[in-house]
Amino acid sequence: MHIAFFTMPAHGHVNPVLGIVGELVARGHRVSYGTTSTFADRVTQAGATAVRYDSLLPDDSDPDSRWPEDLDSVGKLLVAESRQAYPQMAAAFADDLPDIAVGEDLFGGGMLMSAVRGIPRVPVWPYFAAHSDGPIPEGAFTPYDDWLIELGLGKADEYVWRALDGGLVLLAREFQPAGDTFGEKFHFVGPCLTDRAFQGDWPDSPDDRPLLYVSLGTGFNDRPDFYRTCFAAFGGLPWRVVISVGQWVDIAALGTPPANVELHRHVPQLKVLERADMFLTHAGMGSTQEALYFGVPTVAVPQSADQPANAARLAELGLGVHLDPATVTAAELREAVLAVHGDPEMAERLAVLKAATRSAGGAQRAADIIEAAAQQ
Repeated sequence: MHIAFFTMPAHGHVNPVLGIVGELVARGHRVSYGTTSTFADRVTQAGATAVRYDSLLPDDSDPDSRWPEDLDSVGKLLVAESRQAYPQMAAAFADDLPDIAVGEDLFGGGMLMSAVRGIPRVPVWPYFAAHSDGPIPEGAFTPYDDWLIELGLGKADEYVWRALDGGLVLLAREFQPAGDTFGEKFHFVGPCLTDRAFQGDWPDSPDDRPLLYVSLGTGFNDRPDFYRTCFAAFGGLPWRVVISVGQWVDIAALGTPPANVELHRHVPQLKVLERADMFLTHAGMGSTQEALYFGVPTVAVPQSADQPANAARLAELGLGVHLDPATVTAAELREAVLAVHGDPEMAERLAVLKAATRSAGGAQRAADIIEAAAQQ
């Protein structure tokens, strides 16, 4: 069977599905993945054929490439990206159509191509799922109307809710707000983790101190003031503090970190979380699910996009603390980390959700569902 994957070319969109890709390849399927050169190597390592296209979206390999700060500009960029990617994907797959398409970006070029060509599609939700009765505001997809009408797919709202009647949700139902309102077509399979050799190794060393891991993810991490606040918050504590600052921050300009603080551009996050006692996070959904998978308590300082909602859900379920990034102080960070680390009731709640997350089925169940959908 020929299976095509299409996701936004960003870490938080590609990484969550690589485990599914690898599982399908292991079962003997041929997998193609529409992506950019930045992500081609990791897609290939998972066993898929990378079908490259040129994107307008910010690229981590370009230090001058950033996401806009305001949502209106982000929306315009995404519409332009859809128009840019569609003809490339249509040409690339014209003589090699997949039997089924899997993807989380319904307006991306690959998923639109699949809709136009009548290819069965399995939506993937690497974030909270939604349905037509959910909280998405009316008219949220209107900017795509003209483009989708050109393609013969009708208005954007109608297209979306036809396509999103179910799919793979990469989290446990227990973490999904109003999870009991989603019918049997929504398959809550949990995170589909896999070995990420492309992230390299981590020079861990024997250390009896508690480990605090600090990361603001890959999209909105140019926050030198926040990292300096972490220096003030955690310097001198009997903890080992590992901070991943990302690709944009001038590390030298941060100044000398305290003796117990390590600065890295990037670290292999799964390996660090497996060892971590606490996670100070932006609460991207990928990072959130990985923390739950390993049962690591969180202090969330969300930066943008869906992160505030994820942070709020962690706090609502008593799995962590949600702090305001605009006003957070060193004293608040330190107090939150120490309080969460020493909370036995929170540890019990985390253990319950860790078990639910790990028993949701993961990549194996996701592959079963994709295979079944292709046979319908």
